[in-house]
Amino acid sequence: MSKTTSVLLAILLCAAAILPAAAQSTSTIAGVFDYDKAKKVVKNINNIRQSQGLRPLKMDASLTEAAMLRAAKLAFQREGNGLYNANTPRPNGGSEVMFLEEQCPNLNSADGLGFACAIHPFTDIGPIVKALNQKNRVGGSYLKSSRQSIGCGAFLSPDGFYSWTIYLTSAAATKTDIPSGQWTVDIAIALKENERTQVLSRTKSDTDLTPTSFEVTGHFNYDKAMEVMELVNQERSRRGLKPYFFDSTLTELAMIRSAEMKGTETMSHVRPNGGYVDIIKPYFEVLVINYSPSKGENIGFGQETAEEVVNAWMNSPGHCAAIISKDFTCMGAGEFDGYWTQLFMTPKPSSKLVRVKKSSPHVEEVTVRVALTRDGEESRVLKRKRQ
Repeated sequence: MSKTTSVLLAILLCAAAILPAAAQSTSTIAGVFDYDKAKKVVKNINNIRQSQGLRPLKMDASLTEAAMLRAAKLAFQREGNGLYNANTPRPNGGSEVMFLEEQCPNLNSADGLGFACAIHPFTDIGPIVKALNQKNRVGGSYLKSSRQSIGCGAFLSPDGFYSWTIYLTSAAATKTDIPSGQWTVDIAIALKENERTQVLSRTKSDTDLTPTSFEVTGHFNYDKAMEVMELVNQERSRRGLKPYFFDSTLTELAMIRSAEMKGTETMSHVRPNGGYVDIIKPYFEVLVINYSPSKGENIGFGQETAEEVVNAWMNSPGHCAAIISKDFTCMGAGEFDGYWTQLFMTPKPSSKLVRVKKSSPHVEEVTVRVALTRDGEESRVLKRKRQ
């Protein structure tokens, strides 16, 4: 489910996310071209290619500029949480070949074009490379042996989201002088087919504009979590399945996951720093010791009651599969100001688990610190106040 409000995160950018339209045929967007991140993605891709005996790709400057512009347009078109849009069409229509011919006049469109787009908040390089490979829907993956050149775009929006694009061709790179650092840009986005998307201004930044961490204050609602649990077990009972054990560790994790989504105003199974729920410290060690690796997660946003969110999950085949699964025995649930999470796992035989008791539901006002870098995986509660 998408959310249409903008993400209210303070990062060191001076421009607004979307500026008033300059004319009916164009609109403008402000943000950052992050060439250093783009180069790291290409380096990671080449490491993967070389490990499979393939020649490294040359980073082409023209392809990179085109990829930066395409990433900016993807950010301009972002809907709600913006964690998809793998092949979102151009705002003014047309194909990727048309766009590349517009931006790169010397490109031969017969040279095996490959294309991929993705949007992820504050992501690490490893997960984004994997996502780009999975989302490459045109011309095959970047592991094709015929590929020679690559362009990579990394566009940082003022609200903290990275939009990514890669272009690949089988032609040799012609310009390899790629800028470095982060550049604050204003871009005219073409809304009509006869207009051109172009950079209006660019300024190199002296400081790193990438967000690192933030805090979010809201409410852990254990009352609603317990209601979710009871409704889920009613659904299981109707199907002759054993009830889930309502696990306190998974419930705390589910609460933190909901807080993370609230803090970035996104809906994603990928955490803000590119990892997944099972690497949240200080819970990582507990999960490794007490639970089997297999896990499931349902998320939701906007439902007012536990009944509403469980009904929504039960009406979705993928979410319903986790609720009525025979592969899991434990469940945790979390609700944080409209963001819902269910976590499913199975304990190891020697595990000693703690059940969330029916007598314990309540609401707590909390402040959660969310880490966004691989240097600090932990997201933890800083303050609690029982309501």
